[in-house]
Amino acid sequence: MTILQIASLLIVLAGAFGAINYLFLRLPPSIGILIVALLASFAVLMFDYVFPNFGVAGAVRSTVLDI
Repeated sequence: MTILQIASLLIVLAGAFGAINYLFLRLPPSIGILIVALLASFAVLMFDYVFPNFGVAGAVRSTVLDI
């Protein structure tokens, strides 16, 4: 992924997390987005734990190291 793709993905995720907070949690924006992002990261970790053959952890690790 290029830097532009990563930046656009982060903007889309922030918008989606903000919408989830606005519609369901109704917390202050910074706290709500933080909690939704934490739950999303736990979901990715659990997905990698249940299905280790997909290699999600390795892909995320290599992308972060590339940045």
